Amino acid sequence: MFNDVDETLKQYFTAELPISPGELDVSFERPTREWSGRLSRPTLNCFMYDIRERKLFRDEPPTVLPNGKGGFLRQRAAPRIDLTYMITAWAREAEDEHRILARTLAAMYRSGEIPERHFQGALIDSTCAVLARIETSDHLAKPADMWGVLDNELHTSLVWVITAPLEAFAPAEGPIVRTRELRFGEMDEPWRETSLQVEVLSEQHGRIGLIARGVHGPKKHLLRAALQPLQSIRLDAEPRGELGRLIAAEALDAAPRLTGDAMLAAFYINELVLRLAPRSPTRPDTIASLCSRTTDTT
Repeated sequence: MFNDVDETLKQYFTAELPISPGELDVSFERPTREWSGRLSRPTLNCFMYDIRERKLFRDEPPTVLPNGKGGFLRQRAAPRIDLTYMITAWAREAEDEHRILARTLAAMYRSGEIPERHFQGALIDSTCAVLARIETSDHLAKPADMWGVLDNELHTSLVWVITAPLEAFAPAEGPIVRTRELRFGEMDEPWRETSLQVEVLSEQHGRIGLIARGVHGPKKHLLRAALQPLQSIRLDAEPRGELGRLIAAEALDAAPRLTGDAMLAAFYINELVLRLAPRSPTRPDTIASLCSRTTDTT
């Protein structure tokens, strides 16, 4: 999988910089002193130095498809892995290195998602997007120490994080379930549902109803911290009828800590919005007015 991501990035840079044949090499080796000493022409080095799971995508539901034999195939969602690359340019002249880095950075800014036409290997058949984001230099802890370990001179670097699927689970095959079991109980029994219904006010889309999976339970979830009342967030969602599916959310500021009359007023405005604002596109000035009232209250 990692080799497929490397080859995909090579295809992406070749097309987007763009790179003419023989003009620039793209390497994924460690930029050690020995490696740089062997270079004979300008090279763009993409050194992957960190691998970790992107937990925002951990609770995606499995996919269930018919297998053509009267049964089904159940495929667990692939874990999403953050691959962090330190990108450097190598040439004889500093001006050439800066020119390469500028073109590379422009290409990185143009894509928050790697286009499928550049996919290589197993990524071609994947149904998951390959995401990309630029990180600040402080994402690379102590660059001087990194270059000391590599035994090479300090080089200007860019940090790019690629989020790619890791196909770790084989599909499970079984018969189609044709029965349904319903359970009833008293209201004081522990609620076993792990999803949370969220109502969002968006300037572009008005009021939106969303289902956030895996956040309403005894275990603290990363999404739960962002889904606080009156919290400003950046979100990614998939529309599905009246209630869409919340894929990811990120808090843009700290949730307001309300007490006394301010808390009552804020939740009163919240109740009015739920009762009076339909789930449909709303005039932007209406949303702005509601947000300003809430901000004044908090």
